[in-house]
Amino acid sequence: MKNDMRITFAWFGTLMLSPIIIITFLLISTEATRFEIKDFFTAYFLFIIIGILFAIPMLLLLLVFNYYFQKHNWWNKTTMSSFGTVFIFLSFLMTTQNFYSDLKSFVFPGIYSIFFIILTFCVHKINLYELRNKIKKWF
Repeated sequence: MKNDMRITFAWFGTLMLSPIIIITFLLISTEATRFEIKDFFTAYFLFIIIGILFAIPMLLLLLVFNYYFQKHNWWNKTTMSSFGTVFIFLSFLMTTQNFYSDLKSFVFPGIYSIFFIILTFCVHKINLYELRNKIKKWF
């Protein structure tokens, strides 16, 4: 159960942090004006909603794999992050946009994969129960 919460936290954190870097990259690469920067928040929430829709199958598969393979010695953070990276690239492949036509197109799934790997390895340093209680106090 503890590992399920860590997978969910890494998944959710990836969906929240990756759009910030991607939208910043898009704004810098297109030399956006001040008017276009106002659309940052709109694009951010759009990225999150679309990301959640495309990433739910990844979360469910990782939770199923974790349920069946957590008793095996080879199931660890490395294999979990490897499966997650494969699922991220597959979810981008399912879209109608051809993300793999050139090297620049690897930026979007690459950023999501990097954040998922980092959060998978660093989430054990965060006390998730304490974080959950702090969030509950806010509401």
